[in-house]
Amino acid sequence: MREYSLFRLQRLLLRRPFLMCDVNLHNNPNDVNEWLTKIALCDKLFVIDANLKAATFMKAISSIDPRAAVGKFSEVWIQFARYYEENPMLMEEDSEGNLENANLVF
Repeated sequence: MREYSLFRLQRLLLRRPFLMCDVNLHNNPNDVNEWLTKIALCDKLFVIDANLKAATFMKAISSIDPRAAVGKFSEVWIQFARYYEENPMLMEEDSEGNLENANLVF
């Protein structure tokens, strides 16, 4: 029982920065820098799921109101494009979904 409690505490401590980002984004979903921090944490915390980072980018893009954005909203798009450029396998897997998302933007 004690080992399980220590495991849960350790897991919570590893997720703490990610959870803090969630709290800050709950208070201000238009904070671009906080979204970029959360996206950067996806690499550190969740190495197993490659699609989590893409999903976080998509959530950031859909959550941020460009007129009320705090920071450069274009930076999210730029980093999203770099992410797909660095991971061409993701682009091949979800090419139909990417085309639909691009049509929604334009």
